[in-house]
Amino acid sequence: MAPPTGRPKVLDPAGEQSAYEHAQRRARIIGRIIVGFFAVVVLAGGIVGVAYEKIFSKVDFGKPLNQVLPASARPAPAAAKPNTAAGGGGGARKKK
Repeated sequence: MAPPTGRPKVLDPAGEQSAYEHAQRRARIIGRIIVGFFAVVVLAGGIVGVAYEKIFSKVDFGKPLNQVLPASARPAPAAAKPNTAAGGGGGARKKK
């Protein structure tokens, strides 16, 4: 027969010792579940961060527009005219 492990059992007619041990066991299990959950959350966050970095480090935005197309070759911007047509949401309204 194997030697007893843990704390020695005392005579406990009311069963308080077993209730205490059960509560301790439950607390350990709940604690381990909580620690495991947060470990999974941290691991998932790290994986998402690495994936984000790998995906967006491959994006090439190219050269700036002033290096690709000189200013003389670019079209002139259209003159901004307020929309005066009915129903348009152009310029500011005047107070009456």
